[in-house]
Amino acid sequence: MEHEEQHHEEVPLQLDSSGPSYGIFRDTITSLGALGSHHGGHSSWGAATGHIITAVVGAGVLTLPHAVSWLGWLAGPLCLTVFFVINIWCAFMLADVYEVNGRLHNRYKHAVYYILGPKQSGLLSLAQHLHLVLLTIGYHIAAADSMRFLVQQGCEAANRGNCPSQQWLWTLAFGVLQVLLSFMPDLESAWLCSMLGAAMSLGYSFIALGLGAAQAHNGFGELAGRSAPPVDKLFGVLTSLGNVAFAYNSCVVMIEIQDTLREPPRAAVSMRKAITASMSTCFCLYMAVGCLGYAALGDAVPASILQGFPAAPAWARSLGNLMVLVHMAPAYQVFAQPMYATISGKRWAAAAARHAGVAAAA
Repeated sequence: MEHEEQHHEEVPLQLDSSGPSYGIFRDTITSLGALGSHHGGHSSWGAATGHIITAVVGAGVLTLPHAVSWLGWLAGPLCLTVFFVINIWCAFMLADVYEVNGRLHNRYKHAVYYILGPKQSGLLSLAQHLHLVLLTIGYHIAAADSMRFLVQQGCEAANRGNCPSQQWLWTLAFGVLQVLLSFMPDLESAWLCSMLGAAMSLGYSFIALGLGAAQAHNGFGELAGRSAPPVDKLFGVLTSLGNVAFAYNSCVVMIEIQDTLREPPRAAVSMRKAITASMSTCFCLYMAVGCLGYAALGDAVPASILQGFPAAPAWARSLGNLMVLVHMAPAYQVFAQPMYATISGKRWAAAAARHAGVAAAA
């Protein structure tokens, strides 16, 4: 394959027409452009670190003290550590399969297709994109909640009684913002937004950390977590495990992030640096926020730690929610851009097939 430019060349996948028909699975892998072509990323491992932190450290960090309150002083820190080890191990494996036998897999489904086969690629691609859709919905809701909180705080400060508090209004406003941000051509173009998002996520995490540290001397909390009837305890623990797992969510876009890295050195080498730096930062932050928040409030810790300190300065709570809002904007794009690339790839593949049909007819 010849390359006149240093970028991925879109190449339609050649499927054996004599083989079995894969039905809907074939639709999910019709566009596998850029496989085997020269790596064309321009980002450094530092930018990839920002992408990962933006993807990992979301508003979920604010729920960790509540999760630790159900798990207790023994199981809480242990679960945070176990999920950290599992996630960094999975991320390292994904970094290694980005290039196999000289072939580049610049999308998650590409790696699965050439390593496990077309049926598994279709299934996992559907699961990945469903996961991405659900994540963007969750980020959309979190952003709308922060917008509503900020407006209510402003109205209270101005002594205005009738404030627009409809959830749909702020959901629509955030949606308009995402439509504008969606005009970025790809994830690599979002590096500045990711740096801003990473800074904001660290910002509101440190606000939560500071609020918890200021009252950690209370020494609340139990070794086995909060007491509750067996059924409530079971569901509380399971929900907490889900919240901890969600807080470490990132592997779903690791390969797409790695595709933005420049070479040399090999993308896998730079990606391992980015994974180590970002995941270690997240782990230390999660452990501190979760444990200090639980020590400060004990079983009374709310679902979001920022809401657990009504006596805290209003500016601190408002700044924290503002940072959540600013972070949600680029974080949404980190998860949405791979979906946009898939949609664009399918349109390209369909157009190429039409052009090929016209040429054959001529």
